[in-house]
Amino acid sequence: MSPSQDILKQLDDRRIELGMSIAALAHHAGLSKATVQKALRGRGTDSFDTMRAIDEVVGIGVVGARNRTAGAVMQRQAQSKAKHLVELVAGNSALENHRITVERACDLERVTAEELLRGAKLALWA
Repeated sequence: MSPSQDILKQLDDRRIELGMSIAALAHHAGLSKATVQKALRGRGTDSFDTMRAIDEVVGIGVVGARNRTAGAVMQRQAQSKAKHLVELVAGNSALENHRITVERACDLERVTAEELLRGAKLALWA
């Protein structure tokens, strides 16, 4: 296996470990699904920028991105998604004139992130 094929395998293996679909990886990397599919198969013109964008999401650190464990990548995604969900709830509550406190919002974010991590991996990336 060539060094570039090894890198592609590492990136795709991490994607699978994270429970992430090709479509979700493409979305989070800001790339098209076709570009990600071709890049991970070693077809097409895999630019450094494409590979780095994929690596930034999966956190392997082989293409100049910061190396993170799979658990750290999933924790970061769970926290990001939980924050977004709590912001939606807080916005709806404010519209109904039932504002939530900052402390309550932090508690909701923590609990939501924990629930996301306990659930199906695919739910993290949807």
